[in-house]
Amino acid sequence: MPGAPPYPAAEALPPTGLRPDVPYSRALAGAAVWAVVALLLVVLFGRPGNAVGWVIQLFWIAICTAGASWPTYQVARKRGWTELWRLALIAFPAFWFLRALTSILTVLLLT
Repeated sequence: MPGAPPYPAAEALPPTGLRPDVPYSRALAGAAVWAVVALLLVVLFGRPGNAVGWVIQLFWIAICTAGASWPTYQVARKRGWTELWRLALIAFPAFWFLRALTSILTVLLLT
């Protein structure tokens, strides 16, 4: 429009959508924090008995770690979180849910 005041210059906005790449190994390390806690609990309070019981417990803990690392990786990748403490907090519910399921399976299958 003639006689209208000039529009202000557009401000430079910071770039969006640039998130740090989260390697899968970081998500696995976040889940491994809870694997160490679970292993300590088995050592302190669990009584697997013989060597086969120990191998079964270690197998279940490894399965829980691998299972919890996938949703941890998905959330961390979407949000761009690379800090280990955040990844451990994300992995907490998935790991312990899987650990409860594997404990129930152990009781049902082996007793």
